[in-house]
Amino acid sequence: MADDVELWRAALQQCFHDHSHQLPIFLEHLAISLVHRFQQRGVLSDLDEAINLHRAALARRAAGHPHRSNSLNDLANALQLRFQQRGVLDDLDEAIKLHRATLALRPPGHLDRAMSLSNLASCLHDRCVRLDVLSDLDKAIELYQAALEICHPGHHIRPQLLNNLADSHLHRFQRGCVLFDLDEAVRLNRAALALCPLGHPHRFGSLNSLANSLVVRSPERPVLSDIDEVVNLHRAALALCPVGHPHRLMSLNNLGVSLGNRYKDQGVPSELDEVIELHRNAIVLCPPDHPFRPVFLYNLANRLKDKFQQWNVLSDLDEAIDYHRAALALCPLGHLDRYASLNNLASSLRVRFQHRKILLDVDEEIELRRGALMVCPSGHFHRSMSLEHLALGLQYRFQWQGQSSDLDEAFSLYSQLSRQSLPVSRFDICAAKSWITSAEQAKHGSALVAYQTTLKFLDQYVTVLAPSSNHFDVVKEVTSSIAMDAFSCCVRHGALTNAVELVEQGRAVLWTQLARLRTPLDDLSTSSATGGALVEEFKNLSSSLRDVFDASTEDQFLQIRQLTTQWNDVVSRIRQLPGFSRFLLPPLFSDLQKAAEHGPVIIVNGSKYSCDALIITRDQDPILIPLDISLAEVSELSSEFQSLTKRVGSSDHQLESHKMAGVLRKLWACIVSPVVQVLKELIEPGSRIWWCPTAEFTLLPLHAAGPYEKRSHNLSHFYVSSYTSTLSALIRARHHVSQDASIQHFVAVGQGHPDGGKELRHVAAELDIVVERVAPVLSFTSLTDSDATVQGASNAFSRAQWLHLACHGMPNRKQPFESSFAMRDGPFTIMDIIRSRMQNPEFAFLSACHTTVGDELSPDEAIHLAAAMQFSGFRSVIGSMWSVDDEVARQVVTAFYDNLVDGSGRLDCRRAAVALHNAVKTLRKKIPLEQQIEWSGELYNPLSELDRHWGSPTATKRALLVHGLNSSSYTFHRVASILAAKGYLVVAPNLLGHVLRTPGVDFKVQTLADDLLPYLQAAEYDIVIGHSMGGAVVLSLLKYLPKTRPTSVVTVDSSVELTAEQMVVRRTKASNEARVNLTVEDYMALNPLWTREDAIWRSLETQIVRATNHDDHMSGNTPWSFSHLFADRPAAASLTVLIADPRSNAYGASKLEVVAKFKDVRTVIVPNTSHWIQYEFPEVIVEEALRNIEE
Repeated sequence: MADDVELWRAALQQCFHDHSHQLPIFLEHLAISLVHRFQQRGVLSDLDEAINLHRAALARRAAGHPHRSNSLNDLANALQLRFQQRGVLDDLDEAIKLHRATLALRPPGHLDRAMSLSNLASCLHDRCVRLDVLSDLDKAIELYQAALEICHPGHHIRPQLLNNLADSHLHRFQRGCVLFDLDEAVRLNRAALALCPLGHPHRFGSLNSLANSLVVRSPERPVLSDIDEVVNLHRAALALCPVGHPHRLMSLNNLGVSLGNRYKDQGVPSELDEVIELHRNAIVLCPPDHPFRPVFLYNLANRLKDKFQQWNVLSDLDEAIDYHRAALALCPLGHLDRYASLNNLASSLRVRFQHRKILLDVDEEIELRRGALMVCPSGHFHRSMSLEHLALGLQYRFQWQGQSSDLDEAFSLYSQLSRQSLPVSRFDICAAKSWITSAEQAKHGSALVAYQTTLKFLDQYVTVLAPSSNHFDVVKEVTSSIAMDAFSCCVRHGALTNAVELVEQGRAVLWTQLARLRTPLDDLSTSSATGGALVEEFKNLSSSLRDVFDASTEDQFLQIRQLTTQWNDVVSRIRQLPGFSRFLLPPLFSDLQKAAEHGPVIIVNGSKYSCDALIITRDQDPILIPLDISLAEVSELSSEFQSLTKRVGSSDHQLESHKMAGVLRKLWACIVSPVVQVLKELIEPGSRIWWCPTAEFTLLPLHAAGPYEKRSHNLSHFYVSSYTSTLSALIRARHHVSQDASIQHFVAVGQGHPDGGKELRHVAAELDIVVERVAPVLSFTSLTDSDATVQGASNAFSRAQWLHLACHGMPNRKQPFESSFAMRDGPFTIMDIIRSRMQNPEFAFLSACHTTVGDELSPDEAIHLAAAMQFSGFRSVIGSMWSVDDEVARQVVTAFYDNLVDGSGRLDCRRAAVALHNAVKTLRKKIPLEQQIEWSGELYNPLSELDRHWGSPTATKRALLVHGLNSSSYTFHRVASILAAKGYLVVAPNLLGHVLRTPGVDFKVQTLADDLLPYLQAAEYDIVIGHSMGGAVVLSLLKYLPKTRPTSVVTVDSSVELTAEQMVVRRTKASNEARVNLTVEDYMALNPLWTREDAIWRSLETQIVRATNHDDHMSGNTPWSFSHLFADRPAAASLTVLIADPRSNAYGASKLEVVAKFKDVRTVIVPNTSHWIQYEFPEVIVEEALRNIEE
């Protein structure tokens, strides 16, 4: 390569001498040779000279020159290469500008267009990595994809394109954690490798790229084979790098690292020797001035330390320390790897001291830790970790030398954490936890401040998280028992109000933070234009901080510092707005005390330091009740109880009940009875109380505790119990204002035949009970079997104020966010619930198993189905702790709803606890003890149907269905289900004056139609169907249909003309039907083609409707004449009139006679039908609607 440079240099000189017109060519070739030599030797002056030569060549190729695009491209590539070495952003910006100019000279069809697209994409990718501009990365991916589309499978740059695109997807995944990008990266890397057989120039790069993407995938989707595949890929890459190959050094290190990772994961001792040998060989090949030499040195040193810990040979540890010293010597002040080298050497010295007890090693460790702290100024990403490491080193030396100055300095270092700037990282939380541990062990006076600092950090950290399983794992890792231990610490210090504040701050962290953010951000965004702008700024900065924290790399220090400053500023500006002074700040005790406005709240706290109960009242200081039980005993009691619940329904039922009663007696004696003795002085018998348990107490049925002896009273005889996960949850529920019943809606979802699940035989009967008791007082929708799908449940949840769910509950204690309700087509998970935006929800009855069972290791985070419902906004939720007996559930549901509906026929969720209490009381002699316990507690938490929907909200086809007089949107449930199955989003409005909707200004059909006009204004419908009077309403809407877009219009047995005599007959018939008040059984007997569900709904419609509704609408539309509206039909709309069999319909002949006058209207008589064609032959209605579209 050196010869090439000199040859081209000599040729260039000759060209200058000859004044040759080929000068740009020689300039270009010399520049290319210098770039190649730089890539071999790494001498930057070669690259600088090459860039100058490329500039000279470009200057001689003006606009219009046939080779100008080549010069632009070569100069841009060289500038990008120099940016990658020196990091000067101007080089990269110029490279991007030059590549854009190159691309403009290579239009579609140009042979080198794919290469130019790829080069521009590569520069944009680099700029995104440097500046974190996601739009650059998105554009890079778009350009790479465009290059691939025009790059045929055999093209020589296709493998490189695939790898580059994969790399961009991988980087986007690391920013946004979207698994699609990660999977796409692996797929593209595999595709690239498949195009690179042995001998292909890009095979080495493809092997490494695939290995890298698999390494990134490993933590997200752990697959043991991935670890082995990474090792095999690096072995194959090394095989392509014989001695003397320029990539052999990096390949040795890559294989060593991958084998080292497998050793740490699988612990195969024989592999450790190979790892060490690979790293030794890498160091032999690594020149003294190589930029990665420190990394190679401490890679070897760390593996030698692993070997020492495996075999306990001190010479291995000594050698590791020597290599760490050599690495540190190559990392002077300002070197990026100095911090890591200082800490690596310090950690190895600590290990050696533990074996040799040479105090000099500890002294040196402390000095190294001081050095590490020096390179981490205030605000540095790793400062908290450095403070922790130095503090621990000083404490360690104190244990051996007993110098109080070391201990004083250690806690002085810890105290600096309380002044940490916002937002914080995981490292800050871990350091603060270390402070807690040290303070508790030393019984140091800073313990309470340590707890306060840790919980403040946790609160601030969660602020920038998004709700996900990954982030829950983070919270679980850093929280453990901190809140409960903080409570105990406060109790020991006599700070009871602080105890309440801290335990509230550190439990149910994700739910609390999500609730704290959701409403204030919504309120802020609607408060003013300034508020809306601040919300967007806050969200964007939080997202950016989350991304850099997830990356967790030291070289992002400046970016984190800048984002932190901006984040603090926007939070400060929000707090200056009226009503937002405590934005993102945890509540004070004076705020939390409001939870006890309607009865005392009892916090039952479990900590390894003490177990205590604290009674919160509305107007007193907290009342402390020390509990005579340890956390270990609580855990044992919880395990015993959980074991018993798993055997519910066993053959020896009497024995199991006896054992369960024994657990409840222990709960009474150790926990509940001492609380009751104090409560007797505060409240009257029969009052409401709320339990707020923590730790293992969350898994115990405190509400069911009692002596269970003759002439003795259990807790349920004294008070009505409810539960709340936090005090804030209860306050939010109280703050929520109930809607008027006229605009509330009840949804019952029953799935007795779930996908792959056991049949629940009593679900249908249970829903019938709910329908019978609730539908007369609330607008009601029922979803069962084929309608009770994941999408159906999602739609129902988003519209329900009241919800009854009867199905299988599927807890996942390992991955709690995957806990779900079993629907017909799969699981409806916690994440699905979180994504649903409820409309003022009130109450949910979860007649399903295990709805309050969450993560087995973090019960205080309350990640379970009931909590998800609570977070979604339901004020009151009834859930279950274990398996629910299907028949018992039916009995409890009957008694519960009987007790819930008051004398005025209203539903009020505030009566839910009392209703459940009374329901179980009435069934006490009829259901087993464990089922009484199951149904005795109510969960309490924060957070006029206009129409009904079927199908996916994202469906591209739409249908509008309009019901008739004295009917409801549910009349079309069978038609709607068929259309939804065919890919339609179906909307069925309730007309004014029907079900629980109030009448309009008058009862004219045109008024009903005008009320529906917003539906046609908001979306275009492919199908519009109207039944009976709804047909007249649809005709009144014809003039509003699109003029050019086809619409299929169908009227179903609609009377468009009635004589005065016919109207009198109609009124008489309606009056007679109202007096008879037909039952469900009557309707089924009269209409053999109806389903029971059809009969239930028809019965309910006639019961709910206003007594004068029929007469009002007949009088409001006299004369009854709508046939003139046929003329309003747009040319693009087709119209079909379905008429019931005249033999069973007195008005069939007259309907046919009226329609016969209009030649362009299709008329279809449906034989063997009554007026209710939609119940009897719904498929005919659908077929005729679709026929119009097809024709």
